[in-house]
Amino acid sequence: MASEFHRRLCGRIDKLATAYGAGHSRLPLHRLGRSGEQALPIIEALHSGERAYLDAVNVPNRGYVPNIAEGAIVEIPAWTSADNLAPEAVPAIDQQLADFMNAQVQIQDLVVKAALTRDPAHPFAALRMDPLSPPDERRCRKMFDELMAAQAGALPFGDSTKEIS
Repeated sequence: MASEFHRRLCGRIDKLATAYGAGHSRLPLHRLGRSGEQALPIIEALHSGERAYLDAVNVPNRGYVPNIAEGAIVEIPAWTSADNLAPEAVPAIDQQLADFMNAQVQIQDLVVKAALTRDPAHPFAALRMDPLSPPDERRCRKMFDELMAAQAGALPFGDSTKEIS
């Protein structure tokens, strides 16, 4: 019974997607409401010069969140106007959560460093730091080598002529 339901559902979805792709159907965007993203209010405030409060903007941490790594991207409230975006400092995050977030920032930094330097030691170090990786180095190395082999065509390692995009 469930397989018949899913077959019919997939058929309806396919028909709707095909009709929309061909321009024969319109999505009822007016029913979706606002996304909550704040790009337009930021642009409006910068253009109009009117001071506006924004619930959340993504900015490099410059002490705004005291126990998150400096330079990490944080989402915090801010005021904006014609020529300024003024993020507001917020209280420290629960330390266990902050420790987890800071570890993720370190992992991301290693991945970026790997792409910039083309050094595969950096992504291996990032993999070793990830709490979801195998706990011992031998198993982690095996997984890393398998991933590197599977993605070799897309990675900048080993071929100094490959562009990093």
